[in-house]
Amino acid sequence: METVLKNDFIEMVFDRKIGLMNTIWKTRLEMPRNAYRALMLDYLAQLAKHRPKLLLIDAQDAQYLVDPHDQDWINNNIYPQTAEAGVRRIAFVMGRDYFVQVSLEQVASDSMEIPQVSSSIAQNFFDDLASALAWLRG
Repeated sequence: METVLKNDFIEMVFDRKIGLMNTIWKTRLEMPRNAYRALMLDYLAQLAKHRPKLLLIDAQDAQYLVDPHDQDWINNNIYPQTAEAGVRRIAFVMGRDYFVQVSLEQVASDSMEIPQVSSSIAQNFFDDLASALAWLRG
């Protein structure tokens, strides 16, 4: 496994053997929108570079609330390119913050309205890492 990106807000570890990108999100509530979007573009660049089939989004420590403007931006600028990068399954491990959870679920739900995404990526939500990994490998 190789750490491909690490900063105060995200750690991305790629397991080339099984094609799994593990992303550990540590975003903060008070992040400026431009900093969050820059982080998302860095994240996308790593997906494009390493082309994982499986994506684990560990959002247990994520605090940034993805508002409707960011949700639309993600669905227009991140999800289609995630599909192009070859991601076929995304497992979200959710934290305890209800509002963060709802915002992430809304993004994922809206992404299914994009034909390129709905035809190529399966997504699911989990309460723990073990269940998420089992589903990804399933």
